[in-house]
Amino acid sequence: MVQDYEQYQARERAMLMLKLLAEGERDLAMGHSLPHAEVFDGLRQQLRSQRANGDQADGRAA
Repeated sequence: MVQDYEQYQARERAMLMLKLLAEGERDLAMGHSLPHAEVFDGLRQQLRSQRANGDQADGRAA
């Protein structure tokens, strides 16, 4: 089968999405998941820490 570039790219994106979905399903089945609130709380904490470290590094107060 001959595909043009756009068809090839669309197929590659679809295959990647299927792979990501399969990995997610496997993670859930193995119990490798966290509640979204916990994930976002951790990300907010990291962002605050990075901002504080950045402010200290360039002489600004946090």
